[in-house]
Amino acid sequence: MFCIKCGRKMPDENVLFCPECGQKNNNAVAPPVENVPVEGAKAQPAPEIPLPNDAPQPQATDDPPIIGGNPKSKHKLITALAIFLLLAGITAGGWFFLLNNADDGILAVGDEPSAPIPIPTPNVTPAPTPATPAPETPAPIPPAPEPTNHITFITEPLFEDVLNFDTYGLAPVSIGGFWGFADRSGRVVIPVEFGGAVWHWWGIEFGFDVNGLARVERDGMHGFINRAGEEVIPIIYDHATHFSNGLAVVSTFDGTIYVIDTHGNKTEMPNEIWISAFCENGFAVFGRDGMVGIIDRYGNVIVPPLYDDLPMFMNHYYGGYDYTRINGAMFRNGLERVRRGNYVGLVDLYGNEIVAPDTFWDIQEFCSDGFAIVAVGDWDQRAHGLINTSGELIMPAEFLWISTAWQPPTDSEPSWFVILQGEDRLVNVGIGYWGNSTSHWLSHVAGDVWEEVHPELVPGHILSHEERFERYGYSIQGISWNRSLRTTADAIYLLDTETTPHRIIAAIPTGFELFHQSWPQFGFANHSTGEAIVLTAEGQQFSFPLRMLQGFEGFRAISQDVVVAHFGQAWSDDARWGFVDGHGRELVPFEFNSIQVFSDNLIGAGVGSDWQNRQWGFFDALANEISPPMFDFVAMSWQYLNSPVFANRGGEEFWENQGGGTHTMRGGQWAIFDDRGKISHDLDVEQIRWWQYSEGVVPYSRDGRWGFMRID
Repeated sequence: MFCIKCGRKMPDENVLFCPECGQKNNNAVAPPVENVPVEGAKAQPAPEIPLPNDAPQPQATDDPPIIGGNPKSKHKLITALAIFLLLAGITAGGWFFLLNNADDGILAVGDEPSAPIPIPTPNVTPAPTPATPAPETPAPIPPAPEPTNHITFITEPLFEDVLNFDTYGLAPVSIGGFWGFADRSGRVVIPVEFGGAVWHWWGIEFGFDVNGLARVERDGMHGFINRAGEEVIPIIYDHATHFSNGLAVVSTFDGTIYVIDTHGNKTEMPNEIWISAFCENGFAVFGRDGMVGIIDRYGNVIVPPLYDDLPMFMNHYYGGYDYTRINGAMFRNGLERVRRGNYVGLVDLYGNEIVAPDTFWDIQEFCSDGFAIVAVGDWDQRAHGLINTSGELIMPAEFLWISTAWQPPTDSEPSWFVILQGEDRLVNVGIGYWGNSTSHWLSHVAGDVWEEVHPELVPGHILSHEERFERYGYSIQGISWNRSLRTTADAIYLLDTETTPHRIIAAIPTGFELFHQSWPQFGFANHSTGEAIVLTAEGQQFSFPLRMLQGFEGFRAISQDVVVAHFGQAWSDDARWGFVDGHGRELVPFEFNSIQVFSDNLIGAGVGSDWQNRQWGFFDALANEISPPMFDFVAMSWQYLNSPVFANRGGEEFWENQGGGTHTMRGGQWAIFDDRGKISHDLDVEQIRWWQYSEGVVPYSRDGRWGFMRID
């Protein structure tokens, strides 16, 4: 109950007068006792009531009026009060209407426009109007908490070790030197009872393979189990390889070697040899007396063991050879490469040497139209050319570098090659990746260095753009390991070269030309109109003034309204990075030495000229700072594009051997940023194996033991 005059809350609904202003409470129920003066209320004169002439006139008194006087007088008072309340309500309603329409530009006649009337904050109670009692004042609203992702420790740190989750969501875990499997809820679904259920080699899937089988060991014997923990291949063998392309190699304790399929069917192999994993068309490497050859799944020797190794299986990470897993097929184009000493040759399906291993330092895989890149000479004087499937040089080995720019999806189209002709053309050429397939490419290569040639037509002749269009009606340019540009008279097409046929990802109108490359974005310029288009590897396009982008050494578009850009070489210690809007206006000063775009909404910014001592902070997609530069280490899982970013400050830097060797941190303070920019920090963990993150779950450790936590 509130006073209708001053708005103060009444102590009780039956109080006769407001203790603040003395206003009478007309809703009070009269007590059945004599009148008692209300403390603090001002005395009011009694209403004048006409009396007979012979009646005595009342004398003035300070006593309060008596409740329940003349009914007519009481009726008049109630009527007057009702009129007063009605007028007050109309007045309050009018003011309420004007206040709520102030932002809509509604003004009274004669009023001058003014600034909008401020809207009261939620924790301020407006003064009550006479017509409506004011509610009780609510408690103040607390400030919004810092955005935080939710961390759940789904298991206590119980395990001695945990490895990667496989494609079925199972991870090998160990206790007491034995291994079992846990799922992403942390529940052990296959008992920890095996001596070996994992594979510790680079590139090998941990745990269960694509066949749903895992190699295990018990009491010194090997076999295979399925995801229910049941023995599929009996655990009775002295040795067993992992399944590769549906085949594995097992040996008994008497030395007999078998090739076995996923159903347990066996084929006996020749004795006194070792056999690698099998490739997809049923061939494998086998060895005897320190030399290697090629054998098929039925035990037939295809190439005798006369060679030191097969370049197809060289493992560059360990400086040795990896025969445990073979991807792809042997004898593409009917030929396979063999190595003897420092030289590579070619053999066919009958074991005949087509090219003796005594001339070429390297022979790469053949393209679909029958050409392969070869290299001769020592490393510091290397020269490159092209051969056909007969081993004949159809382009002399005299070029500084040759790389495949275009691998056609069908045999009806020619392959294109990138050629570097001399050291004087190596300006701004970055480090090239050297592998064993035709997907070689050079990063950060200046546009004028890329040239294309089709050796079948004019060996050694570099075709101009005009010649390419005249002969083929299009031109091909490789811009990364899985993207190429196909330029026609109608448009420039961005192609996915990992699909067959090559998928068109996006198209750029004619009149534009490539002027900037920085994976995963490519810049195209129209010098006539002054426009620029930034195209992502997935086909998203942003438009900017060309002059703006040309003012920077490099850039990356976050959105149409935010661009990160830099002055100086991107990865040099003197680079300066900052944020600008779509018109080049500075959003964040150019005071950072490096930028890492982790996701569409999380950008890392590093400060410090020395990379090893750089401090990292974070911004969102709108260039708002999420965290100042304070972290010594930032990383994310390379297997998931939406992986959280794991950051550490004050920890000990070290290399962990698990998974082939990984740079990480131990101790200190860990924080986790998800792809929305939300953060959890000061986690009670010693170490996080961020590279093992899998669909929201990541291993953590305390006191040398491992468990799992979930990031929501």
